[in-house]
Amino acid sequence: MKLNLGCGENPMEGFVNVDFFKTDATVLCNLNKPNWDFKNKSVDFINSDFVLEHIRNLDIFVDECYRILKNGGKIKTKCDYAGYFLLYVSKNHEHNKMLYRNYDFVEKGDERIFSDSHCHLFVESHLRHIFSKFGNIKITYPSPNRSKFRNFMLNLLPYHLGKQHIQIEAEKLNSLSESSEGDKDGK
Repeated sequence: MKLNLGCGENPMEGFVNVDFFKTDATVLCNLNKPNWDFKNKSVDFINSDFVLEHIRNLDIFVDECYRILKNGGKIKTKCDYAGYFLLYVSKNHEHNKMLYRNYDFVEKGDERIFSDSHCHLFVESHLRHIFSKFGNIKITYPSPNRSKFRNFMLNLLPYHLGKQHIQIEAEKLNSLSESSEGDKDGK
């Protein structure tokens, strides 16, 4: 099974598309809470584009991804890069506005939940730390679809300052403690 977490209006063909909001193409799941409705070691691949920055408790998210991935399963997540220089020079950028407001609450039935605002920005060391229980970690800085000239100019900046996004790909390796316990079914 392949999961596309936080797909929003962009479901991927061949994936189980998961989001906080139910649509015809999605399975409903609150990624901020533990005990997602997927069995242990049942998933081969997890994709999550621009989801991680919305997650309140990153430990829950990473632990649940680790729990449901099969040994050898992979996760790929793309998110906003904290080193992107326009975050600091543009007063109108979403992340700069975030610094000046409180987190909003919205009502959903009987539950008070946070609104869908950004909570985090990431650099490479953050992602390596957050996903440290995984192995074969690969960090890249993908360029959005922009003009070739703009990409060329932004790539001239040092330390990935011209990169708007950061992506991590990692693999769940079979740990010694897991292999001695044997496979456990269920959640």
